Amino acid sequence: MMRFYKYEALGNDYVLLDNREGRIPEQQKLGLAKKLCDRRHGIGSDGLLLVEGDGTRMRMFNPDGSEAEMCGNGIRCFVRYLHDHVEERGVEERGEYTIQTAAGSQRVGVDGGSITVAMPEPVDGGEVELEVLGNALIFKRVSVGNPHAVIFKAFENWRELGEIVENDPNFPDRTNVEFVEIADMNSCRISVWERGAGPTPACGTGAVASCFAGVSDGRLERDTWIRAEMPGGALEVSIGKDALIRGPATEVFSGEKTI
Repeated sequence: MMRFYKYEALGNDYVLLDNREGRIPEQQKLGLAKKLCDRRHGIGSDGLLLVEGDGTRMRMFNPDGSEAEMCGNGIRCFVRYLHDHVEERGVEERGEYTIQTAAGSQRVGVDGGSITVAMPEPVDGGEVELEVLGNALIFKRVSVGNPHAVIFKAFENWRELGEIVENDPNFPDRTNVEFVEIADMNSCRISVWERGAGPTPACGTGAVASCFAGVSDGRLERDTWIRAEMPGGALEVSIGKDALIRGPATEVFSGEKTI
C-alpha cells in the first residue's frame, strides 16, 4: 500500500505519489500512470506527479503514459504538497522552492493560497502552415520546455482540430495546441488540447505559450499581468524578463492504494 494525494489547479487534476524512497521502479511508471489516471478503473486524473530524489525533483506522466517535460499547473500542485506535507508549513507561511524538471530548474514561491512559478524561457519556433480538414491554418510554434502550437482563432470544432494538430508530422514529439481569443491587451481566452491528455480545463505552459505568442505579435502587453481565461478558471501570466504564472493549487483528498 502507498499513500496518494489528489490535487487540482484550475480544474486540472493530478495524482501525486511521494517516491523519494524509490519504491516505484522506473519500468513501472508508464503503466502506473495509465492505471491511476484512468477515470473508470483508477483514481482518475489528468496526470501522475512523482516526488523523487531529495524531494525537489518532479516527474509528470500523462494519462497515456508519456512523460511531460514540464507542467505549469502540475508544478504548483507539486509545491503545494512540499509546502504542506514535507516542510509542514502553515497555510499562511511563505516558502521559496527550486524544483528540478526535465525542462530545467524552476523557481516557485508560495504566498498563502497563491503560487508563483518562474517558467522555462519561451522560445519562438516560427510559424507553420498546416492543412487541417481542408483548411490552411497558421500556427505559431512555441517551446516552454515542451512543445506548443498556438493559433489566434476560435473554432467550434477545436477538439477535433487539436487532436489532428497534436499528431501532425511537423511535430515529431507531438504538441500541445492552444486556440486563443484576444479580449484586450491584458486578457485572453484559451481552449487547450493537451498532448497525451486531450481537452483539459487549463494548462500552465499553454497559457505561457499563448501569452508569449500574443506579446510577440503585439496583441498582448509585455511586463504586466495578463488574465488568461481557460475553462477551469483564470491564470495570471507575465511575459517580460521572466515568464511567470500565478494561481492556486488545492489538495482534494488523499488515501491509500496498492501500487
